[in-house]
Amino acid sequence: MVVGSLFLLCAPVHAQGNAGRILGTVTDASGAAVVGATVTITDVQRGISRGLTSDSAGEYAAPNLLPGAYTVRAEAKGFRTVQHSGLSLEVGQDLRVDLTLQPGEQTETVVVTEQIPLVDTTSATLGGSFSNQAINDLPLNGRDYQNLLTLRPGVMIYPGGGGWTQSTNGQRAHDNVYLVDGVNV
Repeated sequence: MVVGSLFLLCAPVHAQGNAGRILGTVTDASGAAVVGATVTITDVQRGISRGLTSDSAGEYAAPNLLPGAYTVRAEAKGFRTVQHSGLSLEVGQDLRVDLTLQPGEQTETVVVTEQIPLVDTTSATLGGSFSNQAINDLPLNGRDYQNLLTLRPGVMIYPGGGGWTQSTNGQRAHDNVYLVDGVNV
C-alpha cells in the first residue's frame, strides 16, 4: 500500500527535449520598448504560426519550438511592419531576434535579411549542434562523430588517442557524457 502511494506521488520525468526558443525585444527607432506589439512566429516548413504580444518591457518569448526555419514578424499601430526571414532554429537553441519598428503605416513592411550573430548572448551554456549539411561538408576521418568534438568550444583532445584523452572545459575525461539522439553512449 505504501509503495503504491509513493508511485502516485512521484513527479513525471521528462526526456531530453529537442525544442528551442525564439525570444527578443520590440523597440522603436529611439530604443524605447513597444508595449503590446503583435509578434508572429511562423514555422516555414510546417506552416504553423504562433501569435504573441510584447510585454511592458517590449519583450516576447516563444518556447517549445521544433527545430527548423522560422520567420518572425512584428507589427504595432503607427509603425511599419518588420519581418525577419530565413532564421534557423536548432535543437535546444535560444535564438534572440530583436525587432526595431520604424514609424509609418502598417501597410508598409520592412523585410530584414541579416544573419543572426554567431555569439549566443542569451545562454552561458557551452555546446551546440551541427547541421546535417555541415557534417556532410566536413572532411571527417572515418566518418566518426567524435571527430566533430574538437569543433565545439572548450573541448580538448590530448595526444595518444583512446577514450580517455578527451576533456571538456577542464574536467576529467571520465566525467564526459556523450548523448547521441538523447541516449547516453
